[in-house]
Amino acid sequence: MGKAFAEKILDTIYGNFQSGKKQISWKQFNIVSEYLEHTPEFPNGFIAGYYGNLGKYQIDIADERNTSANRITVIDIKLRDEDEVKAERKAEAEAQAKKDAFMEGFRNGNYVGQPKKRMDLNLTLVSERQFDGRYGRTNCFNFADEQGNCIVWFTQNALCIYSEERGEWGYAEVGDKVTMRATIKEHSEYKGTKQTVVTRAQVKSISEA
Repeated sequence: MGKAFAEKILDTIYGNFQSGKKQISWKQFNIVSEYLEHTPEFPNGFIAGYYGNLGKYQIDIADERNTSANRITVIDIKLRDEDEVKAERKAEAEAQAKKDAFMEGFRNGNYVGQPKKRMDLNLTLVSERQFDGRYGRTNCFNFADEQGNCIVWFTQNALCIYSEERGEWGYAEVGDKVTMRATIKEHSEYKGTKQTVVTRAQVKSISEA
């Protein structure tokens, strides 16, 4: 299930909201909330808020499942500006096209470096995902090097670097250029793609493409 399916769920929620129905099911909430921002819990420690844009909708939801009410409430849902949505979808399509091109290039890629050796890498962030493993929430970052080879980094850390000039952390987004020094952990193969797995990565710089 992806964003398109979640947006179909929002079609139903929006129609019901317009007719006065503000409660949604746990299943609907779980599908939609995956793509929303999550606010800290309110002071009483029970209610959590989820909000943000998804497709053509802007939505605000309160998760009250841990209270005596045991419910999930739609606080607000409305249609976004059409031009804004079109521009967002165009950008997403372009980003997906770039990702597909990188993934296609990976099919003809080779392994990089030698296991247990450290090396400097100039990379482009192709994709990122999260999953829950034995050590908790883990990030999986997929990169392409300058020759189009696949580099993978599994870490519990965010992909970011601190800027002394701006006095804040800068986080990498898909398509950004990343330079790092890392240890080659292993050479492996996943679904026919040769991938070089790195560890102990030290991010040197992050810049927009």
